[in-house]
Amino acid sequence: MAQGDPDHEQKSGQASGTAWIAFVPAVLLFGLFLYEISGIWHPLVIFGTLGFFLWPARRIDWVRRLLYTVLGLAFLWLLWLLRGILAPLLIALTLAYIFKPVVEWLCGNTGGWRPLRLGRAFASLLVTVLLFGFLGFLGAEIGSALISQSEELARLTSGAGEAIRQAIPPSWAQNELLSNAAENIAVTVEQFVAKIPRLSQELDRTLAFAATGALGILMTLIIFYYCVKDFNRLLSDFSHRILPARFRIFAESRAGRHSVTLRRFLGGYFITSSVVFVLTLALLLAFRVRLALVLALLAAVLNIVPVIGFWVSTAVTLVVALSTGAAIGSVLLLGLGLALINVFEGNILQPRILSPRVGLHPVAVIVSMGVFGKLLGIPGILLGVPLAAIATREWEDFKERWEREEKPREDGKAGDS
Repeated sequence: MAQGDPDHEQKSGQASGTAWIAFVPAVLLFGLFLYEISGIWHPLVIFGTLGFFLWPARRIDWVRRLLYTVLGLAFLWLLWLLRGILAPLLIALTLAYIFKPVVEWLCGNTGGWRPLRLGRAFASLLVTVLLFGFLGFLGAEIGSALISQSEELARLTSGAGEAIRQAIPPSWAQNELLSNAAENIAVTVEQFVAKIPRLSQELDRTLAFAATGALGILMTLIIFYYCVKDFNRLLSDFSHRILPARFRIFAESRAGRHSVTLRRFLGGYFITSSVVFVLTLALLLAFRVRLALVLALLAAVLNIVPVIGFWVSTAVTLVVALSTGAAIGSVLLLGLGLALINVFEGNILQPRILSPRVGLHPVAVIVSMGVFGKLLGIPGILLGVPLAAIATREWEDFKERWEREEKPREDGKAGDS
């Protein structure tokens, strides 16, 4: 039947009108139902009721999209609810995603230099044994040192604000601007270090869980082996069996593009943080600063947080140096050394290693870390930069598609006029 047939247009209009007539009472009934069960609201009840009322109108394009959104939100909520049970799976999947290139290289599938062509099962087993063996050795060697140094750090920083006040020259008290600024710095440091005593407790609980949760470690190890061995097949099975065809094509194209960005970011972060850790540890040992190991580790971890990470780790390091009786001159030289390390990392390492990772203004980086940190906690702060870069890229693609679709309509209207 021709597209301009009046009978066809009349039937389409009647079908659309019928759909709207059925949809409006459904919305009213759904609102009434939510009002009646307001005392027992639960996500499963809301998701199920919304799906029940929308299902008859599922052939309407925007209703179908809404159903997909509801199902996605329900799935994410269920994952969040079961996050404690799914922790070994998520840890294993994350590690498998990071170490998959190593397995591919051992199998001779990637890299310009391919000295080995191991079987995938043996390569996966070798990576599993080396990774968890290294993590176990590292935990056994530095775990107790980190706990003891964290406890000492909490004790030393308890009087950090008073130490800063005593270190301020008396002449500053005569200047209202300088005295207020110094007092604000001391108060800010006191508020920050007030949270440090939790560090040793968190480390103690974490390592105790790692020592006593042998079953969880074993499950993570086994899941990691199978994930890194069959990573591509698991993703393919998940996308073909779970995701709808239209959404699968969209998800695979986006995942392939953003996977490269995320992997480069993680690899670059590991390299730059390792360099920062070594340089900071050497500097702290040269100045004989106590708690050198935990402070260097703090600087390496916070290296992923642009701008803020350097200032936080430097402030904690200088407070520890002041609390242990270091001279003002030594503390200033220590701060200068830390600043030089930051300049080296930001102006030499990042342009060569991490240049593809950000592409954002520093203000956007800080805001994105705050937003994702509020939504996802510590992982959101650590991964706020690549997540913001991915979100920005998606928005640019959406805007480009929108403008491309709107241009023919505007040209058509201009031609009609």
